[in-house]
Amino acid sequence: MGSLFVTCLPGLETVLAKEVEALGFATRPWKGGVFVDGATLRDAMVLNLHLRTASRVLWHLFDISNPTKSRLYKAISDVDWRVWFTDFPTLAIDVPFAQHPDYSNSLYVAQLAKDAICDQLRAATGKRPSVDVKNPQIQFSIIVDPRKASLSFDTSLQPLFKRGYREDGGIAPLKETLAAALLSLAGYEAHQGHILFDPCCGTGTILIEAALMATKTPPGLLRTSFGFVRHPEHKEEERR
Repeated sequence: MGSLFVTCLPGLETVLAKEVEALGFATRPWKGGVFVDGATLRDAMVLNLHLRTASRVLWHLFDISNPTKSRLYKAISDVDWRVWFTDFPTLAIDVPFAQHPDYSNSLYVAQLAKDAICDQLRAATGKRPSVDVKNPQIQFSIIVDPRKASLSFDTSLQPLFKRGYREDGGIAPLKETLAAALLSLAGYEAHQGHILFDPCCGTGTILIEAALMATKTPPGLLRTSFGFVRHPEHKEEERR
């Protein structure tokens, strides 16, 4: 079991918590999302498939106190990453937040974490994974502040607003996760006979999300990939 951090757009933490709890999980509030403690990989799969307002589902790995450059690099390079890279998938490091006097920007944090993983793998196997920041096969997330750094495995891989039902958005598109949150905040409930009218529908994001809610269609049903398949504990039968 582990701890999941389910992220959302700022200000939507309460909406997300209500949605997660409706799926039967206890939540612990935090800025930018909620924690789900004592979770299994199957729980992460369920949350990825069913959550409408979440951005990502992160599997917490470990924390690093006083994350200076040397301490961050050492802590990450001390991990045996071979179990995560049995077939050497392409790699990306996401850094949603980095504020520490040792680092000038988030790109530096990502580079340092990537070097630590790749150096450990090269020392252990003689090979290292390739980096693909646009379409990686495995992704890790790291948040850094002056007190600690938290490293997580991204079980979503691509952000969850990418439902899989459209390839391109319109000009200044409304994220699907925000559309679902707006519907929730407005009290939309199709099963109570609520009628939705959107005269300025643009590419129809709000209407499509409402239709998914009305038909109880999991928002992740049409997605073709998730990060959780790269977790060492993942088994084919867990997908059924």
